[in-house]
Amino acid sequence: MTNSLVYVGYITGIFGINGEVKCSFESNHLEDIIDINNYLYINNKKYTINSIKKNNNHYILGFEEIKSISDVDALLKKEIFINRDDFKDIDYFTFELLNLKIIDENKKEVGTVDEVLYNKNNLLIKTDNMLIPLVDKYIELIDVKNGLISAKNIKELRL
Repeated sequence: MTNSLVYVGYITGIFGINGEVKCSFESNHLEDIIDINNYLYINNKKYTINSIKKNNNHYILGFEEIKSISDVDALLKKEIFINRDDFKDIDYFTFELLNLKIIDENKKEVGTVDEVLYNKNNLLIKTDNMLIPLVDKYIELIDVKNGLISAKNIKELRL
């Protein structure tokens, strides 16, 4: 098993009698992660996505390796991982933002990312004294490699 496995969500329940599972994801780039023939890792085992249905805020996934509802019990409430190496073309995943240093347009340090929050409209990064939406109005640059987020227009966001 590779060290490049990263958490992206968890299995919330069984869906139907064909061994499909209801999943809740906590990541960005879901359109890249959740795709036919992509691999997800559950219980240190590799599963191949062979069916996808969107259901409100959840996804209903079928896996090539699971043929019936009786095969699903071992997966209930388990965490879902991806291999980060499978997604080299993606600039960042939300988990990679944790602990990055945030600076403002004057290069003054604002804080570090303590948490990434999800709301209906967009992702938010939380520092000790503010929530910053991950949108162009407030984020100039995200440089995971150098551990830095360059923010702008954030004076109005102070808690």
